Amino acid sequence: MTRILSLSAALAALTLSSAAMADSGPEKDMEEATEELAKAAAKVAEATLEMVNTEEVVEAAVASALAAEGFAVPETPDAPGVPATPTPVKLVSFDGEQKFLKTSTRLRVWRANVGYTLTINSEGEVTDCELTEKFRRTYVNQKLCEVLTDHHEFEPARDETNMPVEGHYTSRLVYLDMRDKH
Repeated sequence: MTRILSLSAALAALTLSSAAMADSGPEKDMEEATEELAKAAAKVAEATLEMVNTEEVVEAAVASALAAEGFAVPETPDAPGVPATPTPVKLVSFDGEQKFLKTSTRLRVWRANVGYTLTINSEGEVTDCELTEKFRRTYVNQKLCEVLTDHHEFEPARDETNMPVEGHYTSRLVYLDMRDKH
């Protein structure tokens, strides 16, 4: 708020100075008006610099507060002083709806939907599958997980240093939606 007020005040001074320059009569020469305009422009530049410095101070204070609480706060290469943000696993494609429907029908799965969580390694490969609501027969769980594992493609999660790491992807397949598509 202080930054906005000081910048507004500097801009107002610049506007008043340029108005004074335009209204300058014979008693005020052009040099004085130019000097006033230069002072007002310097105030605007100073207020802008103060605004930038204030943002840097706030970012540094947040980073040090997080570090004091035990959180790792690495800097991003494109914005020094700003902590990097880890990114989750990103789904690139899933082309197994038809195969999932066929397998479910063959296994006589009678549910409205199936929720699942996949574990993705640092290369983007599925390494584990867990159905949210398991079936009594482990064979059904294994066969449905095989389809889910074989037909998902991912970009791996990334940590604060932008290095690929293991992550998880959770979703739910709704049978009615899949049947409408196919």
